[in-house]
Amino acid sequence: MGKLKYLAKRVTKIDYGRLFRTIRQTAKISGRSSVYISYDMLRCAMRYTAAPADYALFEFWGLTKEQRKTYVTRGINDRLVKKYNDRSLWHVFDNKNEFNERYAKYVGREWIHLGSSDFEAFDAFLSRHDCVFYKPLSLSCGWGIEKIDVADIADRKELFETLKKKGDGLIEERIVQHPEMDRMFAGSVNTIRLVTINNGSEVAVVFAFLRVGNGKFVDNLNSGGMAAPIDPATGVVTHPGADKDYKAYDVHPATGTPFVGFTIPRFREAVEMVKEAALIEPRMGYVGWDVAVTPQGLCLVEANSFPGHDILQLPPHVPEKIGLMSRIERFL
Repeated sequence: MGKLKYLAKRVTKIDYGRLFRTIRQTAKISGRSSVYISYDMLRCAMRYTAAPADYALFEFWGLTKEQRKTYVTRGINDRLVKKYNDRSLWHVFDNKNEFNERYAKYVGREWIHLGSSDFEAFDAFLSRHDCVFYKPLSLSCGWGIEKIDVADIADRKELFETLKKKGDGLIEERIVQHPEMDRMFAGSVNTIRLVTINNGSEVAVVFAFLRVGNGKFVDNLNSGGMAAPIDPATGVVTHPGADKDYKAYDVHPATGTPFVGFTIPRFREAVEMVKEAALIEPRMGYVGWDVAVTPQGLCLVEANSFPGHDILQLPPHVPEKIGLMSRIERFL
């Protein structure tokens, strides 16, 4: 019954133009007919609650029934969020100011909330920092973030008014990352994505990924960045980097630093920090935490009440075509 409710909800919200484009593109890549892809896509939606994007991304057309069952699909991810995350608390994670206030112990940087600050507070904040970032309060995926070099500001009052007109947001001081993370790519703050499950008796880190920028000052996959899996036990990157187009990179194209074997500094500290942070809101049991590593310690950049499932199983990271559902099942 849960699958039928999920499918009924998805049908009412689906972008049919995008769906038909996905079918045509998948048919071309797979060498199958559009009719076959349409039928098989529907079958996978019913059996595995796989969204059309899942079917295309995970290359379901070439997988056996046993392989398909191993993937964390959109529907499975939705059910995990519904089961472990109290909807009444989502706003704490979706609103950057609320999140920073609730998890201030782990944020590790100064910020001000534009919506509740006057120009004097804004001006004083700029005077304390050489570089700051504007972040829209509720946008995700790195969208809307602006880097501001304080020395380049011609008129601080005009900037204040301009940012206020963009909508509610935060001004945060720049995070200076660890030199080892700079060695991978210095143009962005490269974060560690740690996904925790709190099953009521323990908090476990079930997934760990390195997120790296590539040309832009944000590391988000949807903004041109790359991701690479980290062994949760050792903190060592295990696979090549991959971007949103599923292209694999043995080395970072801008620095030549190899992905496989790259060791994340302070990784064990990061794991312990997010496990501790996960206890602050125990009714939020399935969370994706983004952690920055600095020379002095760690900064919690943000957390996600709806951890992305696609980043976990990009094709270059699952060459054996076995998804990561078993890793979650150990803790359920």
